[in-house]
Amino acid sequence: MSYIKNNFLLMNETAERLYFTYAKDMPIFDYHCHLPEKQLLDNKPFHDVFDMWLAGDHYKWRLMRNYGVNEEYITGNASNKEKFLIYCRVLGTAFGNPLYHWSQVELKEFVGCEKEINEDNTEAIWDECNTYIRENNVTPQKLIEQSNVTHLFNASSMKNQRTSRS
Repeated sequence: MSYIKNNFLLMNETAERLYFTYAKDMPIFDYHCHLPEKQLLDNKPFHDVFDMWLAGDHYKWRLMRNYGVNEEYITGNASNKEKFLIYCRVLGTAFGNPLYHWSQVELKEFVGCEKEINEDNTEAIWDECNTYIRENNVTPQKLIEQSNVTHLFNASSMKNQRTSRS
């Protein structure tokens, strides 16, 4: 995918200098992790790209619901592959939505897939991502480390912190 470069969305030299000199390697404090705590602690390898990328992402689900996708293909009993294929089909219609670009960046960053996500590429993306996940034994903790996340927070820990300060 030619348009996702290291300077994607950095519109001038100042933005590039600030990002690459100061921000790029800063630790991440993640206040909105989509991976459940149990999944992080168990740290079992992901089964497939749906399991890693779509299973817990309510932003992607919202796009599918807004598009009118039946819940069976979002959180229901459809197979992981069917859910993935439907998401890719829907995403291909969402050019201009930040989720379109974010999804492209995620696949490039986490599984090295540079194919543009659209209905024509779904099978190839499914196969490429799943091969990467299997060959690299991708686990929740590996994703966290790869993202340079140093602190994870969840809603209950934030609530407890607010309550203890009152």
